[in-house]
Amino acid sequence: MKIIFASLLLFGASVVTSGQTLVPEQADGVKLPFTLTISYNQTHPTAETTAAQVVKSGSWVGFRIRKTNTSDQEIPVRPQGCLLQYDVRGSSDNPVAHKKSTGMSGSIRGMRPAGQPEMLQPAESKITFEAVSSWYEIDKPGTYVIQVSQCTSDDPGAAVVKSNVLTVTVVPPDPPAGEPK
Repeated sequence: MKIIFASLLLFGASVVTSGQTLVPEQADGVKLPFTLTISYNQTHPTAETTAAQVVKSGSWVGFRIRKTNTSDQEIPVRPQGCLLQYDVRGSSDNPVAHKKSTGMSGSIRGMRPAGQPEMLQPAESKITFEAVSSWYEIDKPGTYVIQVSQCTSDDPGAAVVKSNVLTVTVVPPDPPAGEPK
């Protein structure tokens, strides 16, 4: 029991001293009901990392979205009227164009299935995988930043939760075998 209490005390002290809170807040101090974290790992697709990644042009680029319920009540994974918003930007902070074959308009994805909404219990997380290179023109060498956001309810004045920013650098592919580099 003493070991558990000491571990909890140490954990609490590390959270306080690092300046992090377990429940996210907006600038106005309002507690947000969930967090969104995006991660990516080109060499180990099942590993989560938010570090910048380097990929070769033409490579598949996908990422994970982890939504974690930070409230003390259950919340919907996809609140009614609150689709995930994708913000993909290239050099000079310019929005990246959608690929013509996706049929997407704007940068909104995450259609909600019919029926009962999927719910997240307090402290529970849901991970989804998204293939950003299938929807956006990120084939050319350069640096791209990706961020995801979602409103907390369908109320027009509802808070919007934003994820961390993920950076992906696309480099030219290796030349074919036998050609000089």
